[in-house]
Amino acid sequence: AYYLAGSFTVLTFLLFVPLLEIKGVDVVFEDEARSFVIGSILATTLWGPLGVAVGSLMRNQVAAIIVVFATLLIVEPILSGALDSRWPEIPKYFPVQVITGVIGDAPEALSRGASVAVVLAYVLVLSALGGRFILQRDVNSIQA
Repeated sequence: AYYLAGSFTVLTFLLFVPLLEIKGVDVVFEDEARSFVIGSILATTLWGPLGVAVGSLMRNQVAAIIVVFATLLIVEPILSGALDSRWPEIPKYFPVQVITGVIGDAPEALSRGASVAVVLAYVLVLSALGGRFILQRDVNSIQA
């Protein structure tokens, strides 16, 4: 499915850029746009394993999706607002702020390198926890 989506994206770009240029629209792909595209691809690549790690922590897929969206859209903004006045550095390590740093260097976010490191740390910790839970849940697994 990812190959198909990627193929359609490339095909769309290859077809419509020449058509836009025929119509007189200049298509400029400068450093800022290139950085945004690379950051978006990197963010998507990092969020995939993070989603798998969160999904391995919970048995119910629907509940996992609801928990993720509730955390990102409700809990994190509330915590960011509450902590920002007293400890402004802590919200920079929350998932939405970190992914903002991966996509592009926003002034309030961490740098791209630091953001990637934080996301990888999230992936490692959640994957380790999820792997442990899966081994405890699975009846047929071999435990050391």
